[in-house]
Amino acid sequence: MTTMKSALGAAVLLLLLSAQARASEDDHDHGHDDHGHGHAHEKCACLAKKKGFTIGCSGDTMGQVEGAIETLKNPANGCKDGSCETQYYILQAHHDFCPTDMLPREAEKFIHDFEDNYEDCFIPRLLDPSLEACPPVDCNATDAFTQAAAALESGDCKTSCDSDACKVAIQTILMGHDTCDEDDLPIEVEKALHDYEMACAPNLCNTSDKPYEPGMEKCDDDHDDDHDDDHDDDHGDDDHDDHDDDHDDDHDHDDEDKAKETATPVSTSD
Repeated sequence: MTTMKSALGAAVLLLLLSAQARASEDDHDHGHDDHGHGHAHEKCACLAKKKGFTIGCSGDTMGQVEGAIETLKNPANGCKDGSCETQYYILQAHHDFCPTDMLPREAEKFIHDFEDNYEDCFIPRLLDPSLEACPPVDCNATDAFTQAAAALESGDCKTSCDSDACKVAIQTILMGHDTCDEDDLPIEVEKALHDYEMACAPNLCNTSDKPYEPGMEKCDDDHDDDHDDDHDDDHGDDDHDDHDDDHDDDHDHDDEDKAKETATPVSTSD
């Protein structure tokens, strides 16, 4: 049985490595700019600005996450009916952004419990300098993701994720989850990531090549604010002063004309 499992793991590993190699060639041929982040979801950072919470991985922001979990798990709040949107976004944004070991222990469970009741927002994962870069994936190669999910299960990666097959599989799942459009991925990707993320934490990888700061995200509301500021600047006090000066000048000319009209003509005697 052990020999059969090892042979199966080796076969799956070869398939996944082959898929990664093809994806790497495609990425090289088309350039990095073509590697899409086709997430149709709203940006978590912009939702945070709208709803008045901050996103970060420090102890202070984790207090927000703990509070959100307490609200979500209280049946009296009716959160299964979609009435706790802000609390869900707080939990989901931090779950997707922060390393697993920095989150409250209950975070993983309650993401599972409520993810079908709310629409997710999108946020890049925090760059971890201690991790390697994820190998590229082909977002159209759905078979590779299905095989990766199957490899995690058949390799008993939840018990031990030390094997090469487990490592390649979880990295394939993670890269697909973070960089491909959710509609293009088999459902196994989301489930596999949540089921194996904790056990395979040492084998996770960076899905982004640069740090991301949620507070610096540009949102549509920011553009509107900038437009208002520009409008105010364009029509500032100087413009009003100029208008007042022009009005005063016109008023002075009117007074002069009226004075000329009403002046008594000077008579001259012969």
